[in-house]
Amino acid sequence: MPGIDQSRVLELFERDRAALMLYARNWVDESRASDVVQQVFVKLFVLAESPRDVRAWVFRSVRNAAISMLREQNRRKHRERQVSISKSLFEEAPAATVDRETVAEVLAAIGEAEREVVILRVWGEMTLEEVASVTGMSVASVHRMYRGTLAVIKAAMEAKWQANWK
Repeated sequence: MPGIDQSRVLELFERDRAALMLYARNWVDESRASDVVQQVFVKLFVLAESPRDVRAWVFRSVRNAAISMLREQNRRKHRERQVSISKSLFEEAPAATVDRETVAEVLAAIGEAEREVVILRVWGEMTLEEVASVTGMSVASVHRMYRGTLAVIKAAMEAKWQANWK
């Protein structure tokens, strides 16, 4: 008998699917990210006991599964040619007020840990404590990375804005 009820899992899936896909795409392409997210939810259904923090467990499991899948891909690299898919981290929105291109450039240029913290915090809508739980970092480190990365994004956007208005 599963440790968590089906309606709770479906609610979590609907609420966090897009953020989990984006999070998994840190390590794998879009189709594999979908597989990772689905595998994690299947595991959640069959757990004998519900995790203490289900949402953090799901994000952590997606992270671990995506990293495992990436390692598997790297082991097969000598046998297969991988085609890299690079897509924007943002969905197209006609009236966006944020310069998505600049933010995407900054996110692509920063370190993996910083990018992971921002994605979990912004798109995953997680608290600093939840992000710390998922990443295995301290809350202070998560907060420092988050604030520092936001400052870098802000500076890049301001520089681009000033360059366009001069």
